[in-house]
Amino acid sequence: MTRTILISIVLSILYMIITLAVMLVMLMFANALKTIISKLYESICNEIYRFISGAGDE
Repeated sequence: MTRTILISIVLSILYMIITLAVMLVMLMFANALKTIISKLYESICNEIYRFISGAGDE
């Protein structure tokens, strides 16, 4: 009887650790994605600005 309780406690702790790890990975991935998107957006805006300023000179 006590062994099943022990096993369930260990499994619940493992589940909590796995859930936390997954959340951490997802947070890191979201942060990286945000950085990539902002860099992409910045470069696109720079290209558009360059195009507009180039068209204005001619």
